[in-house]
Amino acid sequence: MLRKATIKDVEKVWKLVNSYADKRIMLPRSLSELYENLRDFYVVIEEDKLVGCGALHITWRIMGRYYPLQLNLPRQGKESVHRY
Repeated sequence: MLRKATIKDVEKVWKLVNSYADKRIMLPRSLSELYENLRDFYVVIEEDKLVGCGALHITWRIMGRYYPLQLNLPRQGKESVHRY
């Protein structure tokens, strides 16, 4: 299920995003940055677990920054996740 992120999701999103940063796949994000931009984030929930996240932050009419969809590595390539 894809839904808007809530305050309860922030630490899980932080752990997921920074697990990719540890592998040098993406840039790290601080907890404060995630809290400040929470309104931009969506999360993917499967079996009551957060398995993915992504965001689009619009800064101007023609400008924005996106945080690519991040999925737990065991979930990547699974057919059930492709629908998101």
